[in-house]
Amino acid sequence: VIHQRGGLYPGTARDTQTPYVRDSLAFLGITDVQFVYAEGLAISEASKVESLASAQRILRNLAQPERIAA
Repeated sequence: VIHQRGGLYPGTARDTQTPYVRDSLAFLGITDVQFVYAEGLAISEASKVESLASAQRILRNLAQPERIAA
C-alpha cells in the first residue's frame, strides 16, 4: 500500500489511514501488507524530494526478487 500525504503521520494518532486500510484488508483475508509512505510533501520542496526518493528506494527493494540461498 502506498500512502502519500502532505504531513508526517505514521505511528501517530493522526494516522487514521493505515489502521483503516490494514483492518479493511484483514477483513478480506489479506494480512501480509507492506506500507510505503511518501510524506511531508507539503512541508517543503526539500522534504518532498527526500520523501519521494525514499519511497522509490523502498519500492525498488520490495520489487527485487528474493534470492534463494544455496
